[in-house]
Amino acid sequence: MSRLAGCYGRIVPPPQVNAMIEYAHRLVAALTSPFILAAAIVSWRRARSISLVSRPPVIAIPFLLAVIAFGALAVLRGLPRGLAAVDLGSALIVLALMMAATAAAAAHRANPDLPDRLRSATRGSRWEHWARPTSCW
Repeated sequence: MSRLAGCYGRIVPPPQVNAMIEYAHRLVAALTSPFILAAAIVSWRRARSISLVSRPPVIAIPFLLAVIAFGALAVLRGLPRGLAAVDLGSALIVLALMMAATAAAAAHRANPDLPDRLRSATRGSRWEHWARPTSCW
């Protein structure tokens, strides 16, 4: 049986903690990847005008594909530390993009009058925000 058939060459993982963690990771990844793809398609079709909702899931797709490719390489050959770091970074980017889109969608649903982009009132207002002294009281 090949390594692709399951965890440690078996459909059901052996009763070891590391095998159970690996199996759970593969299961969660296999279940969430189609939802990320569906979120990108649905947000692009229904909320294209709201860039904070539609763009992050679409941007997440190439990173998701990278994570899938790195996962396959990790199973088949193992990953050196550098590529494992890129794999983890790609997965964290996917997570951050999906969380940003979810937060933007929730905020827009609560208040449909929100602007579709993050904009400052004036050109210098971004700098003024950071330069303004804050008070702890």
